[in-house]
Amino acid sequence: MLCAHPYRKDFRAQRGKLKRKRVIPLGDYISEKEESGSPSQGERIVKIEEREKINSHRIDKLEALANAINSQNENITRLVIQLEEANRRLENQDERLCDIEKQPLIRFTSVIKAVISAVAGAVAGALISLLL
Repeated sequence: MLCAHPYRKDFRAQRGKLKRKRVIPLGDYISEKEESGSPSQGERIVKIEEREKINSHRIDKLEALANAINSQNENITRLVIQLEEANRRLENQDERLCDIEKQPLIRFTSVIKAVISAVAGAVAGALISLLL
């Protein structure tokens, strides 16, 4: 023995006999089990059930998202129909507005025709009076 201290000998003897239990986090425990060999059937069932719960939550979220997308599609369809109706009304109003804008031009041309007719009548009357 190298040590003269009486307690060291006992400590070394006890140290070899005692094994400390190591605290392992749950994730490490599962990964160590998987590495050591195939998990037992009970562990596989638990993992499958956990995965099923996760997947069912994900499916529920996707269903809610699909419903939201469907309602948006319905709203878009309604908006398209309303826009088509509004466009049709605007085309009708455009035609009416063009007709209203053309009225002063029509009146002006009729006034010009009347003036031309009056001048032509006056010239014709003057020529007839000179000839007679």
